Amino acid sequence: MNPFCRLPPWRGVRHSRPLLLLVLVVACAPALHPIPEHPQADPDLLLGRMHARQAGLDTISAVGRAESRTRDGTFRGRVTVLADKAGRIRVDAWTSTDVLVAFIGAGPDGFTYFQRGNPECLVGPTCQSNLGRFLPQGWDLTSLAHALMGIAPLRPVIHPWRLSFDRRVGAYLLQSSFEDAEVQRLWLREDGTALAYERSLAGNVLLRLEIAEPATTPGLPARKIIMKGGAGDSELAIRYQDIETNPQMDPGDWTVDCPESNKIRVMPCEGEP
Repeated sequence: MNPFCRLPPWRGVRHSRPLLLLVLVVACAPALHPIPEHPQADPDLLLGRMHARQAGLDTISAVGRAESRTRDGTFRGRVTVLADKAGRIRVDAWTSTDVLVAFIGAGPDGFTYFQRGNPECLVGPTCQSNLGRFLPQGWDLTSLAHALMGIAPLRPVIHPWRLSFDRRVGAYLLQSSFEDAEVQRLWLREDGTALAYERSLAGNVLLRLEIAEPATTPGLPARKIIMKGGAGDSELAIRYQDIETNPQMDPGDWTVDCPESNKIRVMPCEGEP
């Protein structure tokens, strides 16, 4: 903490209080980044640079350290991750002593989910009612797969992007709204590097992706990502230690089998066609 941000004793300085308060507010406020001398005015140019940086990145196979916080508790350990742009994921979570804690394999054809301590292993179609059992609130499968790769899960725009410079972040802020009143926001550097993305509705954040350690080389995934759910009660941070991009994959690499000791429970979609 800045030592000058500590409140001073007020005795004998009654007439100076307004000035001192102003000094404290200015000194303790977060520093604002300067606006670029020649700021960009074309959001499509920045988006084009972002897509160019992500070109060729279709699949990742990675190992990393993860920290998660949910309503059910917290987790710290190792994860192995498979993800692709088509919306397929496989995530295995292990303790620091290499004990399997949970796994999820999901794609357009269905999902399998296991959590240690639960006698049932869940399988079923990947409808939203089922995905809500294991994904952070507000996330869908394709959005999560893209986020695991450090790619902002953009919705196709209806209204044009609005562009400004966010001095708090030091990056360009692109905003686009939809007929359902949802708003998406994307923070980009001048070179198209994505720093954060979020969707909100009526001022409430539905989902947020923070790219804490962006890729330094185009065509590679981010090194550290933080995904947050809309309710504010779930967060997952992953820092990759070993990443392979676009590996040769067999269909069996994406599937996971329920442990033999667990009862398989088929989960139908609830209230969906």
